[in-house]
Formats: sequence, C-alpha cells, structure tokens
Amino acid sequence: MTAMKDAAAALSHWFDTQQRTLPWRHERTPYRVWVSEIILQQTQVVTAAPYFERFIERFPTVGSLAQADLDDVLSAWQGLGYYRRARLLHQAAQQVMTHHDGRLPKTVPELQQLPGIGAYTARAIAAFAYGQRTVAVDGNVRRVGARLLAEPNPRDTDLQDHLDDLLPKHRPERGTEALIELGATVCTVKEPHCHRCPLRHVCRGQDAWWAYPAARKRTPPTSVHHYAQIWLDGDRVWLERRPDDMPLGGQWGPPQSDQPTHGRTVTTVRHAFTHRKLTVDVAIMPDHPPRGREGRFVNAHEATQLALSSLDRKILAALHDHGLLPWEV
Repeated sequence: MTAMKDAAAALSHWFDTQQRTLPWRHERTPYRVWVSEIILQQTQVVTAAPYFERFIERFPTVGSLAQADLDDVLSAWQGLGYYRRARLLHQAAQQVMTHHDGRLPKTVPELQQLPGIGAYTARAIAAFAYGQRTVAVDGNVRRVGARLLAEPNPRDTDLQDHLDDLLPKHRPERGTEALIELGATVCTVKEPHCHRCPLRHVCRGQDAWWAYPAARKRTPPTSVHHYAQIWLDGDRVWLERRPDDMPLGGQWGPPQSDQPTHGRTVTTVRHAFTHRKLTVDVAIMPDHPPRGREGRFVNAHEATQLALSSLDRKILAALHDHGLLPWEV
C-alpha cells in the first residue's frame, strides 16, 4: 500500500508539472466538460482543441445549444466527422433543459440516461465537472492499467478498483485526469517513455509493454457501391437532408442509392469510413427531382450554410472539376 501511495503522489506531481495546456481545462463548467468529452470521443486532442473553442463560442451555454437549429449545430461540427455525436449532443441539451432545469445531472446513472453519454463519458463528466471519485476508463487508461497489472485483457471494473488507489483524497478527479494524460503522452501505444513514467516503480508490464493490452482483432472494412443522383438547375444543385436514422443522418447532400440510376455517370468518387469503403458513381439525372422529395436547389452561398459531409464535398468538387458546377464548398 505504501508503494501505491508513493506512486499516487508521484503521479500527482507529474501531472502538476507536465500536463498539457488544453482549452477545456480552463473555466471548467459541467457544460464545457461535457462538450469537450463528446468532441474527444472520436477526435484527437490536437484537432479537437480549436473546434471546441469555436463550438463554445457559438453555443456558450446548454440553453443556447438546446435552442439552436440542428442545421446550425451540424454546421459548427463540420470537420469533426461522426456527426451522430452532434445530433445526440443537441438532443441531450434539449432534455437537460426540459427535464433537469438546465443543469447537467451529477450522478453517473443519470448522466447515462442522456443521449450520447456512455459509461466512460458519464464517469469523466462526474469526475471533471463535479469532482467525484471515479476512474473513467478510456483507451489511454486501459493501456496504463493493463501494463501496471501486466494483464492482457483487463476488465474495466478491475481497472477501476485497482487504479482507485492512485486517486488523491483531495481533488480525486486530478488523479483520473492524470491517468488519461499519462496514457496520451507517456504510456503510448508504440514506444512508451517508461523512463519518464511516474508509475514505473509499480509497473509490472514495462519489460514487455507491447503485450499489454492484447491487440484486438479488427474487422476489415466492407466495400459498398452507391449511386449519387445529381439534378442541376443553372448554377444550383439539388440537395436533400438525410433522415437521422441513416448514415450521415441530419446532413445535406445529393441523394444516394444502392441501386443504379438511369442518369449519365460522369465520375466516380471514393471515400473511406471506419468500417466501410464507399465507391460512389455520380450520375447527372436527365429530368427534375420527383415530386414529394424533401430537398431543394441551392446555390454556392446557400451550400456554405448547410452541414455537408466530407463525402458530399468530394462529390460537389468532382462536379466542379468536370465543369458541371461553377462552384465548390
């Protein structure tokens, strides 16, 4: 136990002197913590920081986010990808205003009832926003814990129990944040800096760090073929907003189908998602959009106001490159 107390003190000292300067570590309100954790779910810190600052400037409170139009929220999210996070964040903000008097819940179970908040994010918010004693196990913390224990496949509950000893009695959230920081900057996936690690004296796995945690088998991405339907009207192009339950839901773009169209194919666009490799044949349609379709013709200025995925930007750029559209976004 003495060794762990010494390690906890060393970890706290290391964090006090070596932590990175990150925008969400200042003015740490529950709302700012929440937004930062949602952004960081699928985004590296170096990318997340400027997006976080711009998002908070545009939606400074949970109330302003809840009242905003979804298109505005998705537009502010452009460039971060995984737009489902933004849709769920918007939904959760509305629930906070409606069911929690505009205050983010404090307990992990209550937090997990909100859209987009899972086990890790709930614990992170509870720790960083409310100072609760809880270990939030993300990929960084799982790696640190697996190496400390020399355990290739540790359970999150076991890690939480073991790593709890590294949290200080005063401001325990600092210990949780220090573990995340340690995994991100020292106990890295490849070539960890063990000589700089404040926990090296209690680490059982440093001599075989590459074995902990065991590598997970990855499913190869699926190849998918789609067909984009392009309707043009002068310098305008027809865009539709996709239903929320579809891939890229809530965003605007040319309609797509997995069935060939009767249009004239002018180019092919390829795009990679995490689990899919998409090939899209882009076809100019000879008629007008059928009645009943929920969309509209937009010009260049209007297109800049809509949430467009990187795939749809590729399609519009390809149309521009082929001289079929006088602008791109």
